[in-house]
Amino acid sequence: MDAHAPQLAEVCMRQAVRLEQLHAELDKARRSESAALEELEKRREAHEQERAEMRDKVARMAVFQEALQRENGLLLEELVSVLSRAKALKAEMAWIQRFLPMTEPVVQRAPSPPSAPAALGTGLRVHPPTRTSPVQVVSPVPTMPIPKVPAAWHCEANASRPVRRASEAGRTHRSLPWRRS
Repeated sequence: MDAHAPQLAEVCMRQAVRLEQLHAELDKARRSESAALEELEKRREAHEQERAEMRDKVARMAVFQEALQRENGLLLEELVSVLSRAKALKAEMAWIQRFLPMTEPVVQRAPSPPSAPAALGTGLRVHPPTRTSPVQVVSPVPTMPIPKVPAAWHCEANASRPVRRASEAGRTHRSLPWRRS
């Protein structure tokens, strides 16, 4: 047995060195695994934080979008209301103009100064500048007098009571008191 003892001691030494190398590699692998797990945990936390931020951002954007949609709806309602009021006012103006006296435009084709040809054909009377002041050179001339408004139609402005148009009060020109037959 003594002859094999040095060989056994050498094999044991090699195995001890190999075992030491394997322990070093195992420690290195454990450290690497631990570092990888720490990195993975950091990335997971960063991902969760980013995800929470995105969720908050989406929630804020949803609230903002809802507010914008509400405002757009109100603006659309206001636009429709304004358009309907404009249409009602046009109809009311057309109805009122039916009862106003018609005025004929008067165009005087008399000699005029060189600057007055632009006023011809516009319904304005052009006076020669030698007879009038510059303020009176171009003046509109109605052909019929404006009728007097009946006393029942007069109203006073009162700041405590807002003035409402017939179209805003839900009435039409057919239901106005002077329109009744």
